[in-house]
Amino acid sequence: SVGTCTIAPTVNATINAASTPAGMPLKLIVTSDGKEEILTFGTGFKSAGTLNCGNTNAKVFQVAFTSDGAQFVEQSRTTAL
Repeated sequence: SVGTCTIAPTVNATINAASTPAGMPLKLIVTSDGKEEILTFGTGFKSAGTLNCGNTNAKVFQVAFTSDGAQFVEQSRTTAL
């Protein structure tokens, strides 16, 4: 759906975003490959910190953001599902 991104990182990565209209939602669905990749939320994000994908294959995390007009502000995140 609009505003939902599904990713399966295979290396440590920094995710950056451009500014968007205030109120725009963004949901990231992250699936682990079991190699403990670290995702850092960089430019365009205000987050609760990095996301360690852990060392169990196929675990899923969901991180929800809402734009304040300048950056995506984290609203919630799940533990590994």
